[in-house]
Amino acid sequence: MPPKGGICLEQIAVENLGPMGGRTFEMGPFNLVFGRNETGKTYLVEFLLRALFRQAGEWNLRNDVGQGKVRVRGLAAEAVEFTPGGRRKLEDYWSEGEMGLPTNMGRLLVVKGGELDFDRGSAGGVDRAVLKSVLSNENLIDRILKPMQETVKKAEVVDREIKGHDKGELQDRTMARSDLQRIDRLLEQVDTGMPLSRIRSLELMLKNLYNALAVQLAAKRHQAYLFNQALKEANRALEDTPQEELDRLSHLLRDLRRLDGEILQSELDLGKRRAESQHFDWVEQAAGLWQQRPANEDARTPWLILAGAGLSIAVAAGLALFDQSVAAAIAAVAGLAAGAFGLWRLRMTTTQTAEQVDRSELAEGFAERFGEPLTDLAQLKTVENDLRKAATIAEAIEQRRLGQRAERATLAADFTRGLAALTGKELEIHEWEAGLGELAARRRLRVKEAHEIEKQLEGLGVDASDYSEQPAEAGYSKSEAASLEHQLEQVQVEIARSNAELQGLKQSLCNETGDSIDRPWEEILGNLWKLRQDKATEYRQRTGRILAQIGVKEVLARIAAEEDERIRMGLQDRAVRRVLQQTTQHYQSVDLENDSLVVRSETADYQLAALSTGAREQVLLALRMGFASRLAGGQPLFMLLDDAFQHSDWERRERLVAQVLSMVQSGWQITYLTMDDHLRGLFDAAARQTLGEDYRFHPIEA
Repeated sequence: MPPKGGICLEQIAVENLGPMGGRTFEMGPFNLVFGRNETGKTYLVEFLLRALFRQAGEWNLRNDVGQGKVRVRGLAAEAVEFTPGGRRKLEDYWSEGEMGLPTNMGRLLVVKGGELDFDRGSAGGVDRAVLKSVLSNENLIDRILKPMQETVKKAEVVDREIKGHDKGELQDRTMARSDLQRIDRLLEQVDTGMPLSRIRSLELMLKNLYNALAVQLAAKRHQAYLFNQALKEANRALEDTPQEELDRLSHLLRDLRRLDGEILQSELDLGKRRAESQHFDWVEQAAGLWQQRPANEDARTPWLILAGAGLSIAVAAGLALFDQSVAAAIAAVAGLAAGAFGLWRLRMTTTQTAEQVDRSELAEGFAERFGEPLTDLAQLKTVENDLRKAATIAEAIEQRRLGQRAERATLAADFTRGLAALTGKELEIHEWEAGLGELAARRRLRVKEAHEIEKQLEGLGVDASDYSEQPAEAGYSKSEAASLEHQLEQVQVEIARSNAELQGLKQSLCNETGDSIDRPWEEILGNLWKLRQDKATEYRQRTGRILAQIGVKEVLARIAAEEDERIRMGLQDRAVRRVLQQTTQHYQSVDLENDSLVVRSETADYQLAALSTGAREQVLLALRMGFASRLAGGQPLFMLLDDAFQHSDWERRERLVAQVLSMVQSGWQITYLTMDDHLRGLFDAAARQTLGEDYRFHPIEA
């Protein structure tokens, strides 16, 4: 069972706590928790820190792991349960209860991962500020000073003046004083007033300038109208000679000149081919008259056929005499047929002979035309074929030439019509280029003129809706208009400056009072006097508050000086010194020098930060035990030690174990967590012998 009286842990129940998983620990006066690396011992310590203490974040814990509850007895009539996500922590009960324990007791009661330091950010793990929070009423002083700004804390009164950095409340006081001084200066300026005659003279001059500028503006609008009319006229002239039509005629003329060249080339090619094929008709006729067969063979053949036919008729007559009618009929038919054929051949031969030209005449004609002898029909055919090809090409060229002439005629007619439409007359062919060039040059000139007019119109900067057909009283002069505008600007600046001098004061007053500038002077002045009273009151109040805080600070400084002495008295407390001597067996006391701890032995003094890790851990553990015993005023508490002795040598370990068990016997609940086999053996043997049933062993396995 946990110790009776005091504050102690009664039960720890966890779920999903890292490698440990879920488990319930029933706590006794002394609890030894043993587990190897990666078994969840560190997870358990961090779970307890989150569940019990508000300042758990000071230990740089890992992300939240696990859920569960910690039941604590001794805080109220009934046991109180704490969870990592719960809003109330142990500090809430300590601050509200009657124990009067400081709210950072977690730093005394928990040693995590062998860190016996109170504050890892200070040399040796502890300094004056930490000790004050544990051993004195420094927390109360800090709470009083906490709302006070640092600039006020550092301020002081010198020669009846508050001196300090001009920030925070001191800056607010300075601003209040500046506001008050500024209002006083404004009230002083109200008495001086300001003449208006200069403003009246400037306004009259401004009116005359406006009238003169109005005349120039009317003249400029009329000039813009004239330019616009000229621009319209120029654009109409351009419409009479459209650029698109000029481009089209230019393309047509280029195509006409191209066709002229092509037609000339076609005529040259046609003349060449016609010269090559001029004897084609004679050669073609000569080839038809030329005969390859001999003349005597052609004359005998019909007579031989007629002789055969007569013989066949004679045979038929003989056969008829011998009553061979069938054979006679056949012979007679054959003879008649042969006779008819022979007569036909005889007639054809006679006709051809009559029409045939003598070959010698053909040869002479060939030699005369081609300058070479004619030997046979093959030669004649070869020449015929060559001339036929030349004649065919000549015919194709002729067809192409006719098409080109037709296309040129069409283009020429189109060009002539278009050019006549622009010039108003028909031009000769040799005048086409010059006429078209003249039109293009005329259009370019008109485009330039229109552009110049447009630039002049744009230079006036008059909107088209403001053009005026009505002439002005005077002509427009750009230099005169510029001079008038410059004078007008100067007068306006002067008027603005004069008005600013007149209205500046009123506006300044309105800026202070928040009134509209069109409100009467009397109302604004009344509001300004009221504002001055408020600012004066604010300045006095801020000054009084700062003076009061400086006074409180000086009083608290005296109290803090007294607290320094109390710290030394606390360090020299018998309970603290006794625990230190029993634990270390070497050091006699601890003192505070210049915000650092000094450890004293019988032979020498040492800075706590200069001690070895093991020795420093002994001193710090002794201070924890001594401070806790002293602060509890005899009321036992609990302490969690996570491998607090792992850096101590074996001889010191035995004394530390004995000291811990001595605290348990005095009513404290101690929970020691370790992975060290030697420490487990020391605690286990000593606790079984010394504590008996008050000893609980909690092994942790992965």
